[in-house]
Amino acid sequence: MAAREGQGLQIAVIIFALLSIVLAVGCYAFYASGQTAIKERDAAKADAQNKSNEIQRLDYEVKACKYVLGMLPDETAVATAGNSLTDPPADIKDMLAQFKADMEMIEPYKEDKAKNYRTMGAILLNAVNRKNSSVTDANSQTVKAQGETQSVTKREGDRALAAETAAKQANDSLATEKKSYANSLAAIKTEIATIKSDVDTNIKDSTTKVETLEKQVSGLNNQIAENSKTITDLKEKRKALESERATLFERPDGQIAWVNQRQKLVWIDVGRADGLLRQTTFSVFDHDVNGVTNAKPKARIEVVRLTDAHMSECRILEDSAGNPILKGDAIHTPSWSPGQKVHFAIAGKMDIDGDKVEDYATVRNIITLNGGVIDAELRPDGARSGNLTVNTRYLVLGDPPDDTATPTAIQEFTKIRDEVSRYGTDIIPVQKLLTQMGWKVEERTVELKGGSGASSQFRNRKPGEKPAAPPAAGEAPAAEPMPSPAGEAPVDPFGAPAAPATPAPPAPGDPFAVPPPNPATPAAPAAADPFAPK
Repeated sequence: MAAREGQGLQIAVIIFALLSIVLAVGCYAFYASGQTAIKERDAAKADAQNKSNEIQRLDYEVKACKYVLGMLPDETAVATAGNSLTDPPADIKDMLAQFKADMEMIEPYKEDKAKNYRTMGAILLNAVNRKNSSVTDANSQTVKAQGETQSVTKREGDRALAAETAAKQANDSLATEKKSYANSLAAIKTEIATIKSDVDTNIKDSTTKVETLEKQVSGLNNQIAENSKTITDLKEKRKALESERATLFERPDGQIAWVNQRQKLVWIDVGRADGLLRQTTFSVFDHDVNGVTNAKPKARIEVVRLTDAHMSECRILEDSAGNPILKGDAIHTPSWSPGQKVHFAIAGKMDIDGDKVEDYATVRNIITLNGGVIDAELRPDGARSGNLTVNTRYLVLGDPPDDTATPTAIQEFTKIRDEVSRYGTDIIPVQKLLTQMGWKVEERTVELKGGSGASSQFRNRKPGEKPAAPPAAGEAPAAEPMPSPAGEAPVDPFGAPAAPATPAPPAPGDPFAVPPPNPATPAAPAAADPFAPK
């Protein structure tokens, strides 16, 4: 029975997976179909607009033809149809201009009749009749006057014959134009009916497609709303899970294992095996600080040498005589955590020393030198590289773009600020980052040269002299350089390390004692002596 229930569960899982695949394919098909339908609708609208423009042009041509043939009382309708067109046909313009010129030619003979091509023949025929009458009168006068010559009579006869010929040609041309106009008008009406039928069909099809697309869009919007709600719920669950564990800022990265205040050196309990890098800077906090997010650091240190898998030597960059560094004090830097790399994003203008000079490259180098990984950068000029991811822990934020910035820089700065909430990235001001990392603009330096007095911090060393070894684990470092027996060279605090001696067990109750190093861990090889004779 249990086997059957397991088999039924497997079948249900398979059916659910198949349904999910079918649903995904269907959604994609509906989306693609929606896009195609939208394009077809836009094409149909554009085609309908073109057909409408063509109908307006043909209507303008028809009215112009009706006007010149006298089927319209005046040219008001023609002007109205022409004004509705952005570019009236040139041939119609030429036809109207020619018509106007022709009508001006017959102006003296119109006899209060409308001027058009339909009445033009009658007007010209009346003119010819008048001319014939003139010829008859002239003949009568010639007979009566008996003074006119035969040449005058012949000339007038020729003129009458020419007029009759012109009238006949005008009548023939008018008949041809009437026939051509009738054929053109019939063709135009047929084409208008066809276009109107096509437009009605396209509008009906487009309306149906638009309704279908609106339904699909409504379904997709509902699905998007459900997906957005799911994403919001997942973000809230993620924030709840993150709030249950300590953040990187609330957990120290290590502790002070030993302190040598005379040589300004300390040893910490993290090293090569933890992924630590040289030149990493740490802030030092009191051992009883409960979380270091809002705590004020008491000192700053910098890693100068990785002495063991879980031991490193650091120099003191800054401390306070009233609150010195003690064994067990916590150390922390936002750019590094034991065994992992912290991911950053950088954005904005960064003037960390107040000299009105851009320090963007300096901040970037500080993060990378301390082991941080930069996922995205937004430079002050608006150039962006990389993108935020779910692994991006902090957005190091500088000053926002000012009035002199380009629109691109302002837009990209706003965009990267909006992406922070999407990926759950924390925003940290650049000054707070540098404070947590233990970095400051000005460092106290000591000139590396020998001194003649007892207060000199560095002593001269002759070429070939060997530096003394650093203190082994469990032993306090030497208080100050002391000459060894038999006249050997004094201890160099920055010389190459020698093999550590076997430490003595710590005295009971010694607050500065540290556990001896692991015997299985090999000692770091001694560095080459730069002062050794060649």
